[in-house]
Amino acid sequence: MPVTWDRHPTQPAWWNCPRCYKTLCPQCISKRTAGHFQEQTLYFCPKCNVEVSSQDLSQVIPPFWTRLHKFFVYPFSSIPSMGFILVLSILSAFFTLSGLFLFGLNFILWCIMVTYSFASLKSTAEGQLAPPPISGEVLTDNLGIVFKQIVLYLALFLFFLFVVVPAGPFFILLYLIFCALSLPSMLTILIINESLVQALNPVMVVGTIFRIGWSYLLLLFFLLLLTGAPAALHFAVIQHLPDKMQLFMYTIASNYYTL
Repeated sequence: MPVTWDRHPTQPAWWNCPRCYKTLCPQCISKRTAGHFQEQTLYFCPKCNVEVSSQDLSQVIPPFWTRLHKFFVYPFSSIPSMGFILVLSILSAFFTLSGLFLFGLNFILWCIMVTYSFASLKSTAEGQLAPPPISGEVLTDNLGIVFKQIVLYLALFLFFLFVVVPAGPFFILLYLIFCALSLPSMLTILIINESLVQALNPVMVVGTIFRIGWSYLLLLFFLLLLTGAPAALHFAVIQHLPDKMQLFMYTIASNYYTL
């Protein structure tokens, strides 16, 4: 069973203090950065001011398959989040004409949706089982993570283009397999530590995968299903709707599965 802290009994405790023996949750831990590029995140007990040790992941987070039934109703657990998905989908369907300006508007809408999804991910990691409120503070606080994610994708692509491609087909295949297996781990590190350097560090990426264990492959398979769900829904249902409704419904499905 996950360990909790008495001050926030609904939130999992991620760390132990070696001096006062208290367990601490993400809401109460004291964070500091270290390293030449501020790439390290250190965690300290706010009371004792000493570095804490991490709990075993099995004591922090229940296996995700025990909560599958809650995944798909999560966006519907908050009326503002449902309205948020609807409004962004309407705007995306409205800006359908070609052109650089409209492409930029759709990109901004995508960034807003992903930013809110990151905020939701952080909120659930801290024990909140409903989507966070829609506010400028919630969106702007997580906007940096979205741009770091874009830079992460760009760095992987440039490395592929200028280093892997000249090396030959074998290394291309090896690199694509590595990226497919490692991307969830990279994003997890990016979200938790907010460090692009750590997310691109193969040692940390592989280490995170091994810490999670075999269930990481199950999680990877589940994420692939979620990624392909909008396309499957389009093939089964959406393509049979009137033309003017197809883009709107597909955007709703994409935003729903993103959240």
